Amino acid sequence: RITASEWLRVAFHDMSTHNRFTGVGGLDASIQFELNNGENTGPGHRTSLEFYANYLTSRSSMADLIAAGVYASVRSCGGPVIPLRVGRKDATAAGPLGVPQPQNSVVTFRQQFDRMGFTNSEMIQLVACGHTLGSVHSAEFPNIVNASVGQIGLDSSNHVYDNKVVTEYLDGTTTNPLVVGPAVALNRHSDFKVFSSDGNVTLSAMADPNAYRETCRTVLQKMIEVV
Repeated sequence: RITASEWLRVAFHDMSTHNRFTGVGGLDASIQFELNNGENTGPGHRTSLEFYANYLTSRSSMADLIAAGVYASVRSCGGPVIPLRVGRKDATAAGPLGVPQPQNSVVTFRQQFDRMGFTNSEMIQLVACGHTLGSVHSAEFPNIVNASVGQIGLDSSNHVYDNKVVTEYLDGTTTNPLVVGPAVALNRHSDFKVFSSDGNVTLSAMADPNAYRETCRTVLQKMIEVV
């Protein structure tokens, strides 16, 4: 397990049920009430929130701590500085369902990200900027990663904030289990569905390391400011 990837994942899962049409949701720490709803699998959400709870005060909301976790996770792995503003209010109950799932169609992904307030290009960017860290674990997705393997990294440097998740996909060397492998036959190859949704135009623009860093700085700041 890589803590930095779990902190990124917590923030996305917390934000991703936001509805820009109703104004409900966003980065509001409602995920603390949603750990058993079937959309937030694995131990990382709970252990991340338990860690953040040590710093919860009247002046530091859980939502602000989750946002700060995005800054810390990206920066500690060599990524860009994500601008951070505070002042978020914590939810007092669970929000609606709506975290994107691997089996979704690309049409559903587009609709979900549009609901969050992201364009198709920003959807691709956000997934590429989030999936440079961490792995897919058999304990959560046994039909994608065999139990005998345990886990497969999303790229070959899954503890470093770099653009290999992009370049390995583009040059055909990726072992990302959400692009190749058993997930394909199961229609759970969600990274492929997202990345290829515009003919690889957006991803190709992120093949330059500097462009990747600047893009991720922008889109991750937007993610933590969805409130």
